[in-house]
Amino acid sequence: MVPGSGSFRFGPAGLRFNVLKTLRRFFKAYLHHKIRCRSDSDKQSRIRHLEKEIQTFGENIEKLKVGD
Repeated sequence: MVPGSGSFRFGPAGLRFNVLKTLRRFFKAYLHHKIRCRSDSDKQSRIRHLEKEIQTFGENIEKLKVGD
């Protein structure tokens, strides 16, 4: 294990896990940025839609992790 590397795993499965974790983090940040750029009247329905997108994205990541 490499010191100070948190969730580092060896091999292709570990690499895919780290890549997916990073992609999910950037995806969530991007969606929150889209929320901030919206007007207040449209914001609540947009937040609900984006929360569903994030949940679907998370479920897809879980399916990929199970496929190891």
